[in-house]
Amino acid sequence: MIMTFTRWQRPLLEWSPVDHFHDLHEELSEVLNSTFAGVGPFTPGSPAIDASEDEQNFYIRAELPGFKKETIEITLHEGVLTLSGAKKEENTDYKLARRERFDGSFRRSVTLSSPVNGEQIKAGFAEGILTITLPKAEEAKPKQISIH
Repeated sequence: MIMTFTRWQRPLLEWSPVDHFHDLHEELSEVLNSTFAGVGPFTPGSPAIDASEDEQNFYIRAELPGFKKETIEITLHEGVLTLSGAKKEENTDYKLARRERFDGSFRRSVTLSSPVNGEQIKAGFAEGILTITLPKAEEAKPKQISIH
């Protein structure tokens, strides 16, 4: 896949660091969306997700520390892969002074850029990492065309 980047700069008198970060965010979003049409927003409590692909498959890795695999749900509908789950802190007999760990439910979606073979999707969960392999549908795979 060939990507072209064009950098646009404002005149120095109008430069604003906030605008610069906004432009950077837009450029990074374009790069990510060239492979995956969209990864749902990251919010506090949402798992960090890595999305990648090769000619045969899409790969999704999500960090889900403290989750049990029974509490994680994976769905694929019309090219959108959705991860959701919940975890609850165990009841304790002591008073909590500070909470930084996530307690509750999450939902993240990844829109795939091409069709996948839903019957051959594989998911594994080990050491707090959810790994999903989504084989691309035959019509989405690159084709070698011979010249006669």
